[in-house]
Amino acid sequence: MFAADLAHACQTVAVDCDAAVAARLLAISAEPYLVLVDSNGEPCGLVPAQELLRHLLPDSLALHVDLFSLSGPFAQAQRDRALGGRTLGDLLTGSSPPLTVTPDTDISQVFIRVTRTNSPAAVVLDRTGERPRVRGIVTAQRMLRVLLEEHGRQPDDLQDSVSAVLTASRLLVAVSARSLAEVEESLTLLQFRLMVVLGVNGAATAPHLADLMGAEVKVVRRLVGTLSSSGLLQPSVQRRDNAGLAVVLSPRGQDLVHNVTRRRMEAITRILESMPDVQRTALASAMRSFAKAAGEPSAELLAATLHV
Repeated sequence: MFAADLAHACQTVAVDCDAAVAARLLAISAEPYLVLVDSNGEPCGLVPAQELLRHLLPDSLALHVDLFSLSGPFAQAQRDRALGGRTLGDLLTGSSPPLTVTPDTDISQVFIRVTRTNSPAAVVLDRTGERPRVRGIVTAQRMLRVLLEEHGRQPDDLQDSVSAVLTASRLLVAVSARSLAEVEESLTLLQFRLMVVLGVNGAATAPHLADLMGAEVKVVRRLVGTLSSSGLLQPSVQRRDNAGLAVVLSPRGQDLVHNVTRRRMEAITRILESMPDVQRTALASAMRSFAKAAGEPSAELLAATLHV
């Protein structure tokens, strides 16, 4: 087994990444770290969740914790002061480059180097191209799990498939969140999901949207109200029924869905380019079958619907 076999996909962020965006990525990441890279693509540090959390609760507040709240206007003001307008480079001055290994490093050597250097993780770095590329991260927790696994146990095929899809979904959620934050930081993934459903299905009322999304009507009504107030949805002049007025994407909403989808496809393309052709072809077929089984429209259908 080699480092590439054990590595989990991870998010890489530049030193000039907005600290608030990085905090949002860490909040939904399957891994406790982001990999910090410089302008040349070289890893120059790990961004642990607790480091950003420390900036949200400085020593002055820690001494008077009874004055601190995790919600409300005071907490929002503190978050704005701690992270607003600041980059990761501003917050993580003096960070040390992380331990790096090549994709073909034997996993036993990874174990040894992590323990000897007292590193929390090893970054798997591929230097075969023009620029170094992070292939993933091997955390100490992941290595401990492998060491404690029962050898020779044959996993159940279905359970193994579920585990593989769940792992991939964590990466795709992180890619989606980053693409969305780059275009419209205030928009949530659920709000964007509603916009995609509208983009594919056209005008729809809140009850119809709730059926399409598998969500409660009251939740969808709240989402529609927020998106309409933001100018991303508009009333449909072509459809109204007993369930109420239907809504459609506004021109601005269509542009936003287009831009986010384009960024997401670019990010996924970069990941797929690192895979062997045979594996990439097999993955495409499997993912189409998975999406079809769930009734999810294809990216091609979304692009055609939005005329992009």
